[in-house]
Amino acid sequence: MPRLAHSLLADSGNPLSTGVRVRRKIEVEEDLRKSLQPPDSPASLPIPDSSRLLTPGLAADARTSQPPESTLLLAVSPHKEDLAFLTQTFRETHWRLCEAHTYREALTILCHDRMPAVICRSCLPDGTWKDVLSQTAVLPDPPRLLVACKEPRDQLWAEVINLGGYDVLTVPFDRNELIWAVGRAWQNWEYDTRRAHERWRERKIFASSV
Repeated sequence: MPRLAHSLLADSGNPLSTGVRVRRKIEVEEDLRKSLQPPDSPASLPIPDSSRLLTPGLAADARTSQPPESTLLLAVSPHKEDLAFLTQTFRETHWRLCEAHTYREALTILCHDRMPAVICRSCLPDGTWKDVLSQTAVLPDPPRLLVACKEPRDQLWAEVINLGGYDVLTVPFDRNELIWAVGRAWQNWEYDTRRAHERWRERKIFASSV
């Protein structure tokens, strides 16, 4: 029997108040829920300490979130200052930044190159982040979409997550947050992609054995 569950049963005979037992039960259920949550879900991750500057010698936690060298990262923004900041931020990482100023430019890149993550401004000259999301959703290994917006409201956060986006970034960008969020997005994409390929192999093996 799991240790936490056994502890609850053992405590049931003690003269504890009902409130204490209920509170302990809630704590146990919360621990179990966290243990079953898929890895790298934004809701389960700590917020990075923005007081730490990530210089070319990146912090250890950022290094562990690094993809293989020259992994593509698409940045979609009509603002030159956004692209300049992103280029500088990811210059000393394993990411290779691809730039798009419009939805159409982003669509061209997405149709030709496989990538784990996309940073996209909420509003584009010829569309919105939703247009980009609708295109990434039909790809074989959909990249994780991170929507960038000035002073994002709660409604945008909820909409992005509910429609299948990965996260929301605040503009002006914070370098530490960027590297952390994109690294987690890659880990989440890599985990889902590996699981999908494993399931495909299992189905193929099963079909060949019938």
